[in-house]
Amino acid sequence: MFGSFDIILSMYNIMTREIGAYISMFFTMFVYSGLSKMRNFQKKVSVLESKTKLPHFINMVGMLAVMILEVFGSIIVILYFFKNKNISSTLTKHIIHLFIAFLIVVTLLYHPPWDKKIPFLSNLTTLSGLLIINKMVKV
Repeated sequence: MFGSFDIILSMYNIMTREIGAYISMFFTMFVYSGLSKMRNFQKKVSVLESKTKLPHFINMVGMLAVMILEVFGSIIVILYFFKNKNISSTLTKHIIHLFIAFLIVVTLLYHPPWDKKIPFLSNLTTLSGLLIINKMVKV
């Protein structure tokens, strides 16, 4: 009986590490994107400003928020899936919801379906991944 429990626990630990690795791979794109925005901040803000037609300050704040979400939000979600006890499921859910909202806005601004199909479909695929990950987080 005890041997069966050890096997189940061992399988659970392997699956946890695997899922954490898959989530890490998924969020690598967001971390890279956030770091890239830091290196090219003014250019990214200018492009955003041309798309939104909002005041420069609002675009700067928005770009800062996106960089924080992409880098630190990704790290928090990854840590959650590696079963870090300090990361709450509620916080993780909120972050994933922010990613979903962000991706919808970015898709409409930069990759609308009536423009180039492949970038739109790529974002749709990423959105689907976020929705699956959202379902995996139990509150």
